[in-house]
Amino acid sequence: MSRKVSVVTPTYGRGHHMERLYRAFDAQTWPNKELVVLDDSPEPSPFMMTQTDPRVRYVHDPKRLSVGEKRNRLAELASGELLAHFDDDDYYGPRYLEKMAAYLETCELVKLSGWFAWSTTHRGLFYWDTAAAANFHLLVESNKPIRAYNIGNKTEQEKTQWVQTNLLGFGFSFAYTKALWQDSPFPEMQHGEDSVFVQQAVRDRREVGMFADREGLALVVRHAHDSSVVMPQYILPDFMLHRLFGEAIQPYIAG
Repeated sequence: MSRKVSVVTPTYGRGHHMERLYRAFDAQTWPNKELVVLDDSPEPSPFMMTQTDPRVRYVHDPKRLSVGEKRNRLAELASGELLAHFDDDDYYGPRYLEKMAAYLETCELVKLSGWFAWSTTHRGLFYWDTAAAANFHLLVESNKPIRAYNIGNKTEQEKTQWVQTNLLGFGFSFAYTKALWQDSPFPEMQHGEDSVFVQQAVRDRREVGMFADREGLALVVRHAHDSSVVMPQYILPDFMLHRLFGEAIQPYIAG
């Protein structure tokens, strides 16, 4: 029997993404799974409130919490031995959990070191290898023109620190054992809780694994209202979207 994976999603004001989130979860090839969603929006999601799938647990609590607090509550609610983050607006391909669970046979936490991103405002597909620094990266911010970000003028120590910071962040792709979380829960922060969590695991000398997605396991989607910044090395042609992700990607890239 495969180990149970609890897909955990903190959400707020994203009721329109809930059906899509469920479909990505349901399509996963990993058989032993559940979806646990904690929603602190003022009103609950109509889709989730009428969901009858016994593998889904939806908790609506209008008391506002930090993302770190929500991640801890989700981990408490989860019944799986393994936990995997699904962000409510990103795409996760059918083999995503299968790949992450396979890595967790030999480590306690795994994340993507390289990943694809789509910007709805720039209508562009990008790839960021966070484990490496090029001379120039692209600074992709919502509602701002794309511009060059010069890494080449940094010292080697500054480059190493910059790479390390980005490599250990971006919790959209975290998967880990519940035992790891029990030993060191998330800090109660609104932003950056994911980076602190994995940095603590590294300091504690836990087994942390990383690998680059080169087949289209996931797609980070940046919308007009997103405040986070991505700094990829590569712009990819749009036709790669459907080659990598198939027709299932269409609702995610529409805007």
